[in-house]
Order: sequence, then C-alpha cells, then structure tokens
Amino acid sequence: MDFNRECFTFHAGWYNAVATLDNDVRLEVYDAIMRKALFNEPPSLSVAGRIAMAFIEPQLEQDTDKWLMVREKRKESGKKGGLAKA
Repeated sequence: MDFNRECFTFHAGWYNAVATLDNDVRLEVYDAIMRKALFNEPPSLSVAGRIAMAFIEPQLEQDTDKWLMVREKRKESGKKGGLAKA
C-alpha cells in the first residue's frame, strides 16, 4: 500500500504519556510516533518506550485508519471529476 502521509494529529494525551520520561526515552518515543504516523514503520523501542507507546499506538492506529478511509473516499470522488450533481 502506498503510504505517503505528510501530516497527522498529535494528541495532548500522548505528551502526557511521555512528559515525565528521561530525555533519551522521550526522544525515542517521539521519533517512533513520527515514523509510525508518517511512514507506517513499526517502532523499535526500549522497555520504557514500549510502555509509553502502548498508550499511544491504539489512538495512532485509529487515526491512521480514519485517514486512509477519507483518502479513499476523496480518491473515488476525484475520479468522478467535475460532473454535475443533477
């Protein structure tokens, strides 16, 4: 599947999930979020990073599924072109 995504929603709860982690782990989790959201790459994380991603990944996958559905609908609408609705 072509997975060319340029943006995504970052939820405040994700920040709350990693805010108290050490800087190294927090950066690791932020990078994992970006790679998963933008390129659909599975994260490779430390134990602490996996715990944080356990809270983040379900919402991230739900958001990605919604984005794919909207993208498909828009693709189908685009194939119809500027046809009159009448």
